[in-house]
Amino acid sequence: MDAQIDSQKVADYYNKLSSIWPQNEPWYRHTQKEISRFIHKHPFEKNDYVLNAGAGENDYNIQGRIHYVDIAEKKIQDKPLFTVANIEKLPFENDLFTGVVCVGSVLNYCDAVAALSELSRVLCRSGKLILEFESSYSYEYKGTPLYGVDADVVTTTYYGQPHKIWVFSPAYIKRVLNHCNLKLLNEEYFHIISALAFHLGKSETDSSRYTCLDTIAKRIPFVKRHGCNVLMECVKL
Repeated sequence: MDAQIDSQKVADYYNKLSSIWPQNEPWYRHTQKEISRFIHKHPFEKNDYVLNAGAGENDYNIQGRIHYVDIAEKKIQDKPLFTVANIEKLPFENDLFTGVVCVGSVLNYCDAVAALSELSRVLCRSGKLILEFESSYSYEYKGTPLYGVDADVVTTTYYGQPHKIWVFSPAYIKRVLNHCNLKLLNEEYFHIISALAFHLGKSETDSSRYTCLDTIAKRIPFVKRHGCNVLMECVKL
């Protein structure tokens, strides 16, 4: 994990949370729903060996044999198969997994090059990666120095506390994927108009009312690119 984000502090923070996703918050309910929908739109097979990278307590009902990895041990210690590790340095052999899931903005706590290099290394040839991250092209950053940057650290709010994460441009992540022998097959954006509402000063709760407009916004290229969250399906070459 990059020096600008202390991995031990992140682990301690998440270990203390009763739930990774704030309860009764429509913004995060929509986030979970969209991630789960995308995973099941591009499903794994029941015989796949899938790495759930940065899993927290989430399994998203993924098919296959699931190996959970997280730096917050309390979130995965009750899982049947788990390893406490940083996804930038995974303790697994090459080409071990037939599938990898890295969602819930896990990548935004990492050096994207290091993390995606490791995820590619442990993924077998023709194996599938499902990835999700927060974009610097989000309407949230429009008019700020962060808008459209390849990679930079931003202080955001989570559970009412200041929180440091990386934000990345989709173009930057695509270049990293290509460098790691990962081919992009499909991508989707969400929290589009809701991100605009947030930019205009509405709270996450009030902004989440506009998520119903994502269906329309996704069809308009110059609008959808401003989505806060990006979902990608990739295959290892």
